[in-house]
Amino acid sequence: MSVDPDRIQEVIANLLDNAQRLTPRGGVVTVTARPGTDQKHSTAVIEVGDSGRGFPEADAERIFDRFHKAPDSTGSGLGLTIARAIIEAHHGTLTAQSAGSGQGACFTITLPAHAQR
Repeated sequence: MSVDPDRIQEVIANLLDNAQRLTPRGGVVTVTARPGTDQKHSTAVIEVGDSGRGFPEADAERIFDRFHKAPDSTGSGLGLTIARAIIEAHHGTLTAQSAGSGQGACFTITLPAHAQR
């Protein structure tokens, strides 16, 4: 499957910007890429993780809702909504997880992949 590199770059840039803004000085932001583990469907997995403020586990889906944002956020509350829509338009998924407030967060992009011939 082909992807629109500009749109995928937009998603990754959004996730990195969020991670950088929400991780305190001395914290860590990581990006990893690897093949997926699904034996039936070839996938590519990109993860953006941070040691920032995280979010309650119960909010893992809610943070993708339009206009949802942290009380002290200066953003519009649309970035993650748009990011997920872009990934879904590429037949992939964008998920989030955090062990809770102050525990950092990890955003996982999974996209269909196939070997180049």
